[in-house]
Amino acid sequence: MPSMHPTLVILFQRWRDGWESSFALSAGKGFRVEALPILRKHDKGRNLQTMDILSETVATTPSIADDRAAIASVIDTETRAFIDADFEEWASCFVQEERFREVSMNSRTGLSVICGWADFSENVQRVMTDDLGCKMVDYRKDNMQITVDQDTAWVVYDGWALNAEGISWESFTTCILERNEFGWRIVYHAFADVRNDQEHAASVSVDKDGRLIWASCRSLEKIKKHPILTISAGRVRARRQHWDNALQEVISHAGRFHSYFELRRFTDDCGEAFEYPSVLGH
Repeated sequence: MPSMHPTLVILFQRWRDGWESSFALSAGKGFRVEALPILRKHDKGRNLQTMDILSETVATTPSIADDRAAIASVIDTETRAFIDADFEEWASCFVQEERFREVSMNSRTGLSVICGWADFSENVQRVMTDDLGCKMVDYRKDNMQITVDQDTAWVVYDGWALNAEGISWESFTTCILERNEFGWRIVYHAFADVRNDQEHAASVSVDKDGRLIWASCRSLEKIKKHPILTISAGRVRARRQHWDNALQEVISHAGRFHSYFELRRFTDDCGEAFEYPSVLGH
């Protein structure tokens, strides 16, 4: 919230006739900058005689850096309170109105959208009471980007978490926050699970050239002993040349179906999700 203490930035310019003009800059509500002129005159080069005095108290707004720190704190508090099953602390991080939205996406459970604070808070309170949470013991929020525009902010970041069973997962989160009389609060929260050890225990991710992007520890161990596949120079390869030629051709074609619209069109036309079978070893 704006401080009512007069913090002024003074810009001076000395004129030939001895007059000096200055501007007291104050950040008003809505981050509007106002210039308030003050005229002073030198007295023998030493003292200044004030001709116009700024008498009103100037409200100053926290800097963008302060806002970003406060926003990051709210987001971290929400996660920590959820882990600790502290419902009151968790709830204090949100705009508690019916316009609130929660969107979650997972390849196994699909898409979930909860509209309104009443339904969302009831759902999370049940999760905490019945111990249905993901039992996180460690987490990170990487590549956090915070954009602030007056009393609205939006945040994106890459998440990583580890639960008590040793299963980790990665996610992508988007938040929209508003500043109200209590500070910054979350009004929209969306996350998508990118991958997790349990779901992708025997999977690898590659780009269109076969370069390895991600693999679970289990996958890497299996590939070491795999009769057909191997990893060479950072690429997933087949152990025989003619096998590898077929594999690389398959990977290259599959790379065409990575965007949402291409996959959606394929599903609409074919009636099922895209899969590209490849038979090696014959």
